Amino acid sequence: MVFLDFTRCAQVKQRHANPYSSSWEDQSKLKATGFACNTAVYSVHCVANQPVRIDTGTMTVYVPTDLLVQETVIKPYARQEDHNLLKIVTPVKILHGNTTPPVCQYNHEIPAVIFSSSGFVGNVFHEIIEIIIPLYITTKNFQSRVLFILEDYKYIKAISRLSSYEVMNPAADKSVHCFPGTVIGLEFHGHLSLNSSDVHKGHKMHDLRQFLR
Repeated sequence: MVFLDFTRCAQVKQRHANPYSSSWEDQSKLKATGFACNTAVYSVHCVANQPVRIDTGTMTVYVPTDLLVQETVIKPYARQEDHNLLKIVTPVKILHGNTTPPVCQYNHEIPAVIFSSSGFVGNVFHEIIEIIIPLYITTKNFQSRVLFILEDYKYIKAISRLSSYEVMNPAADKSVHCFPGTVIGLEFHGHLSLNSSDVHKGHKMHDLRQFLR
C-alpha cells in the first residue's frame, strides 16, 4: 500500500522534468514488472513495489518474477557524477526475474531503503547536501514507517528522525531479510535543492528547513 505513493511521485516527475532527476520513462515497467530504475546524471535510484529479499551479507536484492533474470548494479549514493567518490561506495546488486533467492531469516512489514553514508561524512555541509536532503526527499512520504539499510555505515544523527526503526548496518548483520518493497539509492535535486513538484505531497523548502533545525 505504501508504494502507491511511488506511482503518484513518478507521475508528477513525467510532468516536471529537471536536470537532477530524470522523468520516469519506465513508469509502465514499474507497473508491469514491479521494478524500475530512475537514472540521471546526478542520482540513480531503483524501486521495487513488490516483495523482495535482501541478503545483507552480499548486498544482493532479489526481486522475484517469472521473467528472465536481469542484473542491475548501482552504488547508492547521491552524487553519481563524482566517479572518484563512488570508488569507496559499496555496490548493491539487484537480481530481477526468475531466480532462486535464499530463505528469509527475518520478515518485515515495512519497506526498506538502501543507501550509503560513504563520501564526505564528517563534513556537515556534505552530509546535509549529499545524504540528509536526498534521504528526506526520498523517504519523507513514508512518515517514518521505513527501515534504513545503511551501507558503509557511519552514524548520522538526523537519519534517525526519518525512521521509527533502528538503522541496519549490513556489515554487522549478514542475514536475509524479506520486505514488502524497497528503494535502492536516493533522489538528488541539486545542491541545497528540493523540487516540491517532484516530491509526494508537495513538501517545500520551508518543511525541509523545519526538519533541519
